[in-house]
Amino acid sequence: MANKYRGAGVIRWMARDGKSPYVGENGNWWVWDDDLGRYRNTGIKANGSNSLILGFWSDLLHYQQSDAGIPVVKRENAESFKVYKLIKFESTFGTFDLSEWEEVKSETFIYMQEAYIERLQATIVTAERIEALNIITSRIKVIDGAKVGNWNIEQGNLYSEQGEPASIMIDENGGKFLRINEGGSTPMIAIRSDDRVGISIYTQGYNAGKALGITAQTGAIAIESHGSHTLHQRGGEVWNAPGVLLAIDIVVSNIPSQGTGSFNQKWGITPLDYGVTLSRSGRDLRLNHNLGHSNYFVTAFINAGAAEMNVGQRTTSYCDISIAGSYSEGHTVTIMIFGRNKI
Repeated sequence: MANKYRGAGVIRWMARDGKSPYVGENGNWWVWDDDLGRYRNTGIKANGSNSLILGFWSDLLHYQQSDAGIPVVKRENAESFKVYKLIKFESTFGTFDLSEWEEVKSETFIYMQEAYIERLQATIVTAERIEALNIITSRIKVIDGAKVGNWNIEQGNLYSEQGEPASIMIDENGGKFLRINEGGSTPMIAIRSDDRVGISIYTQGYNAGKALGITAQTGAIAIESHGSHTLHQRGGEVWNAPGVLLAIDIVVSNIPSQGTGSFNQKWGITPLDYGVTLSRSGRDLRLNHNLGHSNYFVTAFINAGAAEMNVGQRTTSYCDISIAGSYSEGHTVTIMIFGRNKI
């Protein structure tokens, strides 16, 4: 005979007189019902897939399979603990009987709707969704289709839709920050770095390396700057910004009829790079500059008190200069070009 009683809101059957629950042909648990005088289908699958994680086994609790799932418990051993699931419809109250429980091996698949896990170690965890308050990992990899904040992962890159702005904000304090796409009317990239370098760029290469390239179109401003500037030029380096494009000193006798001649001093446009030459025919000089435009001015003088320099024709590739008055071959001519830099 089997006694029926209620506990924890679930009807329980205690097996007696050989009327133990059994698994029917339909895979459900069948139990003896005193009121019906026969076994009755409980509708509970004997191999139900949902697991009830119930912590450590206790002799004060009843363990039984139900619609909620199969009880799974921990049992301490000499090393740490083992995990068992109930393979009978109901366990013996107060006694842990290994014939009623099966150890959960590492290869066993457990489906859980809800679980509390103190520590999980696994080679692969596949989940539709993971919610966590704190994730600590030495490596994380996300693939296309993933989303990090407002950033989408597309072709291995971080991508943000125009209507869904995403930002990167590094803010140590008010005097040190990096802000990318902060939003609103703020710059796309904003940097403040008090008492240290804000941006450092290094490159090298023969005519190929370019540390910074800026292009402004349709009236846009390429650079707007406020504050002091320090521009260093090492030997052989060129600064061709608008202003003094070329300045040369040369003794009159060193000005050849063709070619460049031997300059005493020169600054600006490098003759070898841009084909700057100075030639002479009597009192007339021709400076070939190859600037590619005529937006420039020329100033010339000679260190002879009774002589002066007159600037004549100015073209996109050369300008003519003549010496007037009394001078000697040992006097020095100085020529400077101001204006827009070379095209």
